[in-house]
This record gives sequence, structure tokens and C-alpha cells, in this order.
Amino acid sequence: MSKIWNYFTLSGRIAFCKECDYKKDFPPRAPTTTLATHLKSKHPEQHKQFLDQSTEVKEKSNKEKEKQMTLKRT
Repeated sequence: MSKIWNYFTLSGRIAFCKECDYKKDFPPRAPTTTLATHLKSKHPEQHKQFLDQSTEVKEKSNKEKEKQMTLKRT
């Protein structure tokens, strides 16, 4: 699940920004790019936090993959 949801809430098909009155129609399986763009342009500090959180998740995932690849069968 995307870390973008730390900054938005979803009610039905509408995504609401937790920082302002922005709302966006958000159908099922829609990409979160528009929400991230809103965060970047209107709330740069929160966008930086979002990027930091996303990077941490990716790094953790990569470490897990690397760990799995280095396991040896005995």
C-alpha cells in the first residue's frame, strides 16, 4: 500500500487531502500520481516526508530480496 495514504483519506471514490480542502475523484485501482503531485505542489514538507517514507520501504524490500538471494541450500 502506498505511503501516500498517510496524507489522504479515501471515502467512497473521493480522496481527501488531510492538509487542506483538496478532493479528487479516485476510482478503484487509480494511480496515486495525482495525489503525490498535489502533495508536491501544495505541501512540499509533507511531500519530502512521503518521499523519505517511500524510499525506506523500497530499501527494506531490496534488502529482503538480497537476503533471499544469498541463502544457500544445504
